Amino acid sequence: MTLDGTRAYTYDPEGGALVVVDLASSPTEEYAAQAEPEGTLPEGYLPAQRDRANTAVPPSCERRGPALTTVAGKRLALALFPIVEEGRGTTPDNKALELVALDTAAGEAAWHARFDLDEDTVTCHIAGVSGNTAVVVLGGDREFGVAQTTYGIDLVTRKVVWRQENFDAQLVLGGHVVGGAADAENGGVVLTSHDARSGRRQWTSSVRAGWQLEASVWSPGRLFVSSTGAGVSDTAVVKLADGGVHDMAGFGERLVDVDRCVYDEQARTFCMAATTEGAELTAYDADSGRRLWRVGGPSDTTGRLVPSLTAAYHGAVYGTVRRGDEEPPEPVVMDGATGEDKETSPGAAPWRVNGYVGLVPAGDHSVAVYLAVG
Repeated sequence: MTLDGTRAYTYDPEGGALVVVDLASSPTEEYAAQAEPEGTLPEGYLPAQRDRANTAVPPSCERRGPALTTVAGKRLALALFPIVEEGRGTTPDNKALELVALDTAAGEAAWHARFDLDEDTVTCHIAGVSGNTAVVVLGGDREFGVAQTTYGIDLVTRKVVWRQENFDAQLVLGGHVVGGAADAENGGVVLTSHDARSGRRQWTSSVRAGWQLEASVWSPGRLFVSSTGAGVSDTAVVKLADGGVHDMAGFGERLVDVDRCVYDEQARTFCMAATTEGAELTAYDADSGRRLWRVGGPSDTTGRLVPSLTAAYHGAVYGTVRRGDEEPPEPVVMDGATGEDKETSPGAAPWRVNGYVGLVPAGDHSVAVYLAVG
């Protein structure tokens, strides 16, 4: 799901459609809005067809949430679908992709755009949007040695304006399209950034991987990057402006494995790591990168239980603690400024949260919705 206020934008689990759920009302009621592709979905795309094939894996285009953006003053939700035109006689089927834009105010499709891009869509998603440019990733799966291709699509003209082969865009941030590019000289992949509007390469980082790179937001000006290959994994914080590695306290220390970092969308970033002394949760100033506090790990003598980090938002850190192997995990909220317990019985530890709602996985591909109080 992609959250925006009290609304969630997602793909209909019953079949190919972009749908809007009003989380402030009962989510079991009808969708607040929806839009479907005009083209024909390929055989095996809908859930009933996947059930017959004994697979519950969602279509690759639906493995990330829809993108939200504003174009010419109109708020749009964007979703991507594979479509197919059946051939006749000796004419083969024609595969294409359709970008569906839903007007969030009107609650209906604003437009549909078809793109005849000949790609094996094992990978298919919208990496993000910058200005009037949507960044779409198509192609194979690097796990099987097949590289991706990234496209820039102008949302005003609805045409492809740039294309980068052997480049897997991971995220779009501040006019940068960041991801892993095939390193023809040294092998493996290297972290690179391209201009969102033109596709021109902006920088090449020293961060490389033999197999795969994954980049996520560490702060508005930095990235959290994990790299894997040949049985070795590593993590780094990279400057968005030039791709340089930021020297972070706790990163690169012996036998410390940073698992994930979460930015609270305000002033701090929180990272979860595994160390020789167990789990460690660390808080950093998002602007300077200075370490503020940490719980757990070799330096902690307080004996506190280390929460498993689920989310953070505007100074609140959400997580769960486990008191015993047989006990279910208990949710907790910590103060992002001090690391002290803020709420010991909050009722839930959301994995997705904003100022209005929190979402908690509830099993069977469903979520429990908690409304913000106050």
